Amino acid sequence: MLRLRGRIQHYDWGSNTALPAFTRSRPDGKPWAEIWYGSHHSSPSVVSEASPWFDGGGTVEALAPRPLDEYLDQQPRGPEGEGQSTLPFLAKLLAASRALSLQVHPSREVADRRFREQVAAGEPKSQWLYSDNMHKPETLLALVPTTALVGFRDHSAIRSDLEALDVASLRAIAELLGPQPEDLKRAFERALRLPGDQLEDALRRISEHQPSGPRGSAASVDDWLKAGRAPQYVEDLSSAADDAGADTGRAFGILDSVDTAKLLLDQYPGDVGVVGSLFLNAIELAPGQALSLGAGVVHGYMSGGGLEVMACSDNVLRAGLTSKRVAIDELLDVVDFRVAPPLVDSPAVTRVGSADSGWTVLDYPAHFAEYTTKCFQVNGFPESLTVGGAEPGLVIGLAGSVVVESGDGRMSLAPGDAAFLSGGEIVTLEAEQGAVAYITTPRA
Repeated sequence: MLRLRGRIQHYDWGSNTALPAFTRSRPDGKPWAEIWYGSHHSSPSVVSEASPWFDGGGTVEALAPRPLDEYLDQQPRGPEGEGQSTLPFLAKLLAASRALSLQVHPSREVADRRFREQVAAGEPKSQWLYSDNMHKPETLLALVPTTALVGFRDHSAIRSDLEALDVASLRAIAELLGPQPEDLKRAFERALRLPGDQLEDALRRISEHQPSGPRGSAASVDDWLKAGRAPQYVEDLSSAADDAGADTGRAFGILDSVDTAKLLLDQYPGDVGVVGSLFLNAIELAPGQALSLGAGVVHGYMSGGGLEVMACSDNVLRAGLTSKRVAIDELLDVVDFRVAPPLVDSPAVTRVGSADSGWTVLDYPAHFAEYTTKCFQVNGFPESLTVGGAEPGLVIGLAGSVVVESGDGRMSLAPGDAAFLSGGEIVTLEAEQGAVAYITTPRA
C-alpha cells in the first residue's frame, strides 16, 4: 500500500471553493475543477510510502515520492511479461461551478487508429486531437445534486422545441428531423454549423424565452456549500443512495431543455453549443446516483460534483460550451446518433454488521471492463472491514476519517486523500464515522 497524492486541474469551469473545502485545503484563488487519481501520462498522481516510520538501515532514496506511472513501469513482471505499466482506470473528484463542454469520447478502435495516424503523419503534439490510443467510457457518481446533458432526446421532442422557438434558422433544422439516425445527424450538424447571423437570431430567441415552470436545480456546488447543505459533498452517502433508489418511478430528474439552453446562454454567450444542447436530455442526478457514458454519447455536466471514474484516457472531442479547442468534423464522425435513455443507476445497498452498527456497502453496476466502484460508509460505531482484490485498486476518502492498514503501513484518509493498493493486497478499513470509495478492475 502506498500513499497517493492526486493532481489538481485548474480548468475555468471549476469552483474556487468546493474542492478546497472538501479536502480541507486553503483556497488559492484558482478554480479547482478536478483532482486526478491515476497513472495517465498527462498528469500522473504521485505515490510515497504509507508507513509513518521506516527501517533505519534503509535508504532514503527508496522512499522518495515518484509518479505512479513511473512506479508501475518499474515493477517486476511475471515470467511471460504479465503485469501493468499503467492503471486501466482513472478516478477524479469533480466540482463544476458552470457547465463543462459539449463533448464526446471515441471508441477504442477509433482512438487507436486516429492516434496512430497522428503519430505517423508527424503532427506536433500541440495539434493532436487524440492524446492517447484508448477509449474513455466513464461513470459519474453524484455526491451532490448534479445536472447533466446526456444523449439525444426523441426526434419529435427536439422538433417540438425548435419549432416553438419560432425562428427561421431553427425551423429549418426541425424540418430535417425525420425518424432515422441519419436525419438526426443532418439536423445536429446543421445546428453546430449555423452561420453567424442565423446563430445570433437563434440565441436571441432563446434569451427571450420565458421559463414554463420551475427550472429545476441549477445551483452550483458552491451554492450548496454556502448554504451549508453539503459541507462534505453529502452528509450520509448511504442514506442518499437509499433515497435515490426508493422511488423506482423516478430514476432521475428531467429538466426543461429550453430552460436549460437559456441557462447555458448566460454562461456561454454566443456559443453554438447552446443550440446543440436542445438536442440532448437535460437531467438531474440525486446524490448517490451514477451516470455512465459509453463511446459516442454526446454529453456535458452542467453543475454539481462527484467522483468520476473512467478508462485511463484523456480523449475528448468538443463541440462547444468551452474555451478549449473544438473539433466538430471529428466529433460528428464518432457520435452515436441513436436515441437512447440516459444510463443512470442507483447502487445495490447492503449492510455488513449488526442492525445498529457496521458498514454500509454501495455497490455500483460495472458497465465497462476497466473498472468497478464500491463505496463504504460507517457511522457512529468503531468498526473494521477488509477490502482488496487480485487487481490493483484505489481507496479514496469521501467523508470523515478512515484508517487504512496493511502489512506495508497505516494511513488515515480524510476527504480527498487516497491510497494505492497493489494487486493481491488486502487492507483493513477502520473508522467510527467516515466513507471511502474503492475502485478496482473486475477480474476477467
